[in-house]
Amino acid sequence: MKPDRLAVLLGSYHVDPREEFEEFNPGLFAIWDCDMVNVRVGVHRNSFGNASGSISFTSEFVNLRGGGFNVQPFIGTAYYPEHGAGTPASIGGSDFILLAGLEFTHDDLPIFVNYLPGDPEQAGFDHVWTFGFRFQLQ
Repeated sequence: MKPDRLAVLLGSYHVDPREEFEEFNPGLFAIWDCDMVNVRVGVHRNSFGNASGSISFTSEFVNLRGGGFNVQPFIGTAYYPEHGAGTPASIGGSDFILLAGLEFTHDDLPIFVNYLPGDPEQAGFDHVWTFGFRFQLQ
């Protein structure tokens, strides 16, 4: 049950923020490449400065490929203590938020970039990009 890959989150970039967000968001994630779905579990420093745990999923069945580039949708949840309930992505008014977006990778480069849509009126930003490195373990 050991993970197939590790991902190291470095930071984020909030496009047109209406408030201050922390853009240095270090984190570590374990990734399991399963038959039907890839699972990512980890912890990171969120944009409010707190530690957050998360789990997200991608699928090889929904993967646009070309020239070594890959684009996959992802969905998951993260725990944002003290701030999750106040976001439009809150699940049932809790501190758990919905994560959904696109992940961009390249077969020959150890980097990833994630895109998550925002809401300028409710979330306080138009879009958010996150980025980091990923490493194969096997």
